[in-house]
Amino acid sequence: MILEADVTLTDLALAAECAAFAVILLRRGGTVSRLCALVFVALGASSLLGALWHGMFSAGDTAAGRYVWFGTMACLALAATATLHLAAALVPDGPWPRRIRTWAKVQLVGQLVVSAGVTDAFAVGALGLVPASVLLAVICARVYARSGNCRALCGAGGLVLAVLAGLVIVADISVPPNLSAIALYHLVQAVAFWMVFLSVPALASQPK
Repeated sequence: MILEADVTLTDLALAAECAAFAVILLRRGGTVSRLCALVFVALGASSLLGALWHGMFSAGDTAAGRYVWFGTMACLALAATATLHLAAALVPDGPWPRRIRTWAKVQLVGQLVVSAGVTDAFAVGALGLVPASVLLAVICARVYARSGNCRALCGAGGLVLAVLAGLVIVADISVPPNLSAIALYHLVQAVAFWMVFLSVPALASQPK
């Protein structure tokens, strides 16, 4: 029996979406496409583990459930790291790429330590994605301003939407009787991820 059917199924839908995007991007080749694929792989793995936890372990505190949930948080931390590396690949050469990659390493360690030893709250993983998403949104907006490519603007919008989607959970916005706030959050994220996916060709085609 699935414990939280709406959350589990929407998590699985997110995982499938991310897997499809990752496969398509890997087939395209190129550094930017591969880094974007890595972001989607991490997000998809987080969604898959999240589906497992919500579907099987959310009713009680078990050792297996704790491991699955930590894996979910670890994948979110890896997604933030991959997003920062993507941003580093898109900024002009100079000190900033190295600084961003250093930031990515420090944040990854920090998030894993906090999730393992301080709190396993979902907010740790979600908030960890905010700085990377905002930075990449700024880069997308810069690409749009320079090239006029609407796909880049779509990516910026998707990243902003992904960040703001968390407000659905904070405000506990649901669609009774079958769609909880977390499930609705997943659906908003699915739209945001699609918008980001559409922007990849615009990012890959631009010089730094």
